[in-house]
Amino acid sequence: MENVKKTCSTNQYFESETKEKKITEDSLVFAFIGNKLLLVDESIPLYNRVQELDIGYIKYIGKTNEISCFVLDINQEEESFPLGALVGVRQLYALLPEAQLRAAIYGFQLILWNRKTKFCGQCGSTTTENLAEVLVKSCPKCKAEYYPKISPSVIVAVIKDDKILLAQHKRITNGMYTVLAGFVNPGESLEECIHREIKEEAGIEVCNIRYFGSQPWPFPDSLMIGFIADFDKGEIKPDNEEITDLKWFKADEIPEWPDKVSIARSLIDSFIENNSQ
Repeated sequence: MENVKKTCSTNQYFESETKEKKITEDSLVFAFIGNKLLLVDESIPLYNRVQELDIGYIKYIGKTNEISCFVLDINQEEESFPLGALVGVRQLYALLPEAQLRAAIYGFQLILWNRKTKFCGQCGSTTTENLAEVLVKSCPKCKAEYYPKISPSVIVAVIKDDKILLAQHKRITNGMYTVLAGFVNPGESLEECIHREIKEEAGIEVCNIRYFGSQPWPFPDSLMIGFIADFDKGEIKPDNEEITDLKWFKADEIPEWPDKVSIARSLIDSFIENNSQ
């Protein structure tokens, strides 16, 4: 498999910005109720369709096709919501065009940041958001600062000759196999995380690690960083905590694998492309 640098998600048509801007009736609004996005007539609505709702938080997030975009947190229960359809974030990958999807993912993570940082974790005081050009909340009492959380995670295609190592996870019950992944620990480099996770979950060692691409994954705040690595030594053995089965697959042997929206699927597709006869 070649060392292919492939970005699976891009903000090419959504320009994120963190400055002050006044909302207008023609602004595009990404309105969240709980963890679901509001669609009106199967589309992202303009502000004039939702401005009468109880808006708990509003923030300018950037532009798409020169249209200003705002994210809104609506104070209302999902069960009693009268307008449009409420759609889970994972479903948006199949429903929204690329630019709006990127805006929705970005906006959703800002909503979660605002919800989780209303009060200072050190002293309990109410935080404030005073800097229009910086995504930070500050505590006026103890001066602690809170930035949006991003949780880096490595995801790795391990290759042995013309085979790829795929795993079945305990939490997945549909028979799907996928590549190995894990969160980066504090004080750990991405490469160290790869060696540790693969040793812990599969019992083997790898070498020749190379970068593949990355993908923001808002469930809730991950950044998936993809790599390809070559098998070095050892015998595969699932840890039986997260991984229930491990197998080496040739390109034409792979059973059901992840949806196209994920970087896991991109890694597997790239392997198949480079190893098909």
